[in-house]
Amino acid sequence: MSAHQRSESHQRLADGHLLTAPTIQWFFNHYVRNDSDRDDWRFAPLDGTRGEPDFRGVAPAWIGVAEFDPLVDEGEAYAQKLREAGNKVTLVRYDGVIHEFVKMGAFVDEARRAQQQAAHALRAAFGTGG
Repeated sequence: MSAHQRSESHQRLADGHLLTAPTIQWFFNHYVRNDSDRDDWRFAPLDGTRGEPDFRGVAPAWIGVAEFDPLVDEGEAYAQKLREAGNKVTLVRYDGVIHEFVKMGAFVDEARRAQQQAAHALRAAFGTGG
């Protein structure tokens, strides 16, 4: 969500928690054609400077972040940006887990809880229960 990975969580969690700084750069190198792409809001909605849309009136957002994820600060900042634009946002922080935790529902209680909460948010957003 940020173009240059300068948040405190990127620094603090750059190594040792599965998603590392070099891995993030590897992924980013597959998304951007060149450094100027990092300025596009579609790549970096937090700090993209090229063509940023108005974030007012977007769909309600459910954002789940993991305590030991280098992206945790960005997820929380994105939730704040959406709130400041007047949007309904649910932010849930899952303590004690890493970036990939949500895939571990067969083994990790927090993953099952995140999956259930995400499904609940989707049902509510689509008006099919909640």
